Amino acid sequence: MSPAELKKYRARQRKNRKAEERKQEEKRKEEKKAEQKKKQAGQDDLENPPQEELIPHKLERPADPINEALYFLRPLQALLPRRLHTHLLAFSIHLRRNKPLLMLQCLKRAWSVDRDHPELHTSIVQFLKYCKDSLPRKYQPPVVAVAEPTTPAPVPSNEQQGSNKPNQTNNHHQSNKQNKNSRDNKNNRDKNQRKNNHHHNHHHNNVASNNTENKTESNASKENLPPVKPTVNLEEEEANFDAQEAVVVDIIHQELISMVGTVDPLKLNEDFLNKNNDSLPHRLQAARSMVFLDEVQKQRAIEIATEIGDHIKGRDLETLKTVLAWLDDLECQASTEEILRFKSQSKKLFPRAQIFMTEPPQGHTTTVTTTTADSAAALTTTTAMGGTIASIASPISDDTESEVTVNCKQGDEVISNHVNHVNA
Repeated sequence: MSPAELKKYRARQRKNRKAEERKQEEKRKEEKKAEQKKKQAGQDDLENPPQEELIPHKLERPADPINEALYFLRPLQALLPRRLHTHLLAFSIHLRRNKPLLMLQCLKRAWSVDRDHPELHTSIVQFLKYCKDSLPRKYQPPVVAVAEPTTPAPVPSNEQQGSNKPNQTNNHHQSNKQNKNSRDNKNNRDKNQRKNNHHHNHHHNNVASNNTENKTESNASKENLPPVKPTVNLEEEEANFDAQEAVVVDIIHQELISMVGTVDPLKLNEDFLNKNNDSLPHRLQAARSMVFLDEVQKQRAIEIATEIGDHIKGRDLETLKTVLAWLDDLECQASTEEILRFKSQSKKLFPRAQIFMTEPPQGHTTTVTTTTADSAAALTTTTAMGGTIASIASPISDDTESEVTVNCKQGDEVISNHVNHVNA
């Protein structure tokens, strides 16, 4: 290489080096700007997190309500593990998910909290009926989706590939013609030698490209073949599933025997009723289980739940309200006569409870008396059923405690205010 060509070659190298350094510097600046933007976006997200759009009808009708219920269940199990209703709610969710071992887990946790609770008995009866009707579960073979055949992309031919390649030979001849006058004979001999080498390399490249095309075509033909599906022995899979189900059923039976002593829901419910025959909450849960197990015994179950004689314990207001709600619920669907009969019986125990009133009161008199301890004026507000004030008895005086008697008729709500005056 002549000194002039060497000088030009070094100058070209320096120029290429500077251009490369400039590109790298620009790339570093762009990366730095991108990092700053990411940091700023992260800070904005922390300060103003994206809020979900709250649409009422979408919230009350989720696409997957059972899985949505699990999001509420897990915090309850973590924060309230000693509360019985936590495990009863978990049992009802897993019952809908068809998870027998998780159901058993919830029942054992509830059993450890309060084994004598009447609502736990109803859940155990539901689980026993589920085991009797649904276990062992049947094997369901997997559903294999059939994939649609895909057409391979067309492979370009040799002529198309040759037309796309640059004409290296013509470019080489043109460069030789431009330098022909400036080179001596020695360079001409070197040129001819390079030309021969170039033709040899070009021929070698054509042979290699042909081999590559043949390999591509063979690979494409292999891709057209359907994929080899792994063979699954369904009989073996079903045998394994049945063995696992047998183990699950055996474990459940052992645990239930250790807990309640039987796996027959009817026997368990009768024993529970005979043991707690004088308790209204237990009689209600036994009646619920009776309707759940056999619809034919609905009338007997209603008689058991609505028996509130003097020998029955637990006849408080909340329990009577629960019985009334069960009678009116879809679970029982008692007749109107049976509901009115229970209301009349409960009214004898709680005559002022409006929920047990079979008919609205035609008229009543309310007497409101207010006494103050500090000899000062006091204001008392009393709500009464009725419309207008008919009469006021015992007119207000400064010497005696006053009374206001309000005669109320059926109609609007009346608010009567009474001021008591006592001598200092």
